[in-house]
Amino acid sequence: MSKFKLKNRQDIKAESVTGVRFEFDDGVWFQSLRAGGSNAKYTAALSVMNQELMRKYGSRPVPRDVHRHHQAKLYADTCLIDWHVPGEDGPVPFTPAAALELLTDPQFDIYWLEYDGRVSDPRNFTVQDGDGATAEQIGRDLGN
Repeated sequence: MSKFKLKNRQDIKAESVTGVRFEFDDGVWFQSLRAGGSNAKYTAALSVMNQELMRKYGSRPVPRDVHRHHQAKLYADTCLIDWHVPGEDGPVPFTPAAALELLTDPQFDIYWLEYDGRVSDPRNFTVQDGDGATAEQIGRDLGN
């Protein structure tokens, strides 16, 4: 294995196991895996979703609300792993069904718009090594 130093690299563990916390101004946060990258569950589900939409709509454009619902379901099932969302009776427990409801509710568009942009941006899942890790160290950290 190479001994070259890596200063910035994708954090594969954050992309597909532990996730990254995205915080909002009002105390809400989402713990999420990446939509893409090394999140194989997302990639597989995205392929299935695209095939279903292609069968139904063919070359016609998918209606915006239908696309949002499918994309939110995809995030809820494969990316979002925890959250803190205040409710009337205390924090709302995280479930994929609750996440789908929140992400598709127009009242919560601010969360949808922010989350949709952040979860698919690979820059949010990058490690910046202060002293630079070697490729061997990265392999050991990932269990290789």
